[in-house]
Amino acid sequence: MDSSEPDDFDSPWKEALHTFFREFLQLLFPRIHTVIDWHFDPEFLDKEFQTIAHDAESGRTHADTLVKVILKTGEELRLLIHIEVQGIRDENFPKRMYAYNYRAYDKYQLRVVSLAVLTDESRKWRPDSFDHALCGFHLSMKFPIVKLNDFRTPSQRRKLERSRNPFALLVLAHLKTQETKGDYDLRTDAKVEIMRSMLRQGFTRARIRGLFNFVDWVMRLPDNQEALFLGHVRKLEEEYKMPFMNAVERIGFEKGIEKGIEKGIEKGIKKGELQSLRYSILDFLTESFGTISSYVSGKINKISDTDHLRSLLKYAAKAKSIDEFSKQL
Repeated sequence: MDSSEPDDFDSPWKEALHTFFREFLQLLFPRIHTVIDWHFDPEFLDKEFQTIAHDAESGRTHADTLVKVILKTGEELRLLIHIEVQGIRDENFPKRMYAYNYRAYDKYQLRVVSLAVLTDESRKWRPDSFDHALCGFHLSMKFPIVKLNDFRTPSQRRKLERSRNPFALLVLAHLKTQETKGDYDLRTDAKVEIMRSMLRQGFTRARIRGLFNFVDWVMRLPDNQEALFLGHVRKLEEEYKMPFMNAVERIGFEKGIEKGIEKGIEKGIKKGELQSLRYSILDFLTESFGTISSYVSGKINKISDTDHLRSLLKYAAKAKSIDEFSKQL
């Protein structure tokens, strides 16, 4: 796996469920959303769920969650939500859904509704039931599923892009992460556009911060592209007068980029790294100051010292004008 790719999709998904639970149901499971009395806050039963899932079959379960809600009828209901984040077919998935559902029911003696969100890229894999029959005995469980891959069609994509539901942006971020594997120029552009959509829709500061955390985690970028993205973030913050990060977070973000670059130096120069650094500097300068003169681009393209190029990349993020940057050449 590329070091720039997230190695843990579970945690950001779980955080997103906690932050945007109502919007999650409204977008993906509207039938459930309409029967819940939203005057009562949902109660996440994470610790209780871990006791239920502790000895379940192997599989990544961090995105599974158990939520207590109150229905409009006044009845308590447990919602068992499983987000399949493995990205591959798992033949044990239906069995796991049944096991979790039964264990939750057995623990609380209340009805449990299990919902599944499938985030893998397969078009055909759509497990929505568990069946077991033998000698006249028949056990059957059917559960609602949403396949995020279905949102790739033009009509469904437009639905997401036009939606005022913040969870739609999270689904878009997930799809664009899959679509831009290995092409970090495209991913940077897609990530910036999603950030711009947040601000255009006028979400509150708290919601923007929640969305930003998810998008930044899932749409991981290499260090040089991360520096370029940070420049875009600064511009968006100035344009919309809405900071994504506070001062402490920004310092940590920038130090993280610098540490990543330094770590890359320690590992040695990889093939094509010099040219990649040159492109990144030129892209950064173009985005910040417009057209770059042939003199500046020519000087950058002649530099063959990695340390010098990396220092220039860092300086490009701080320079206030092209003249100020040119003095470093």
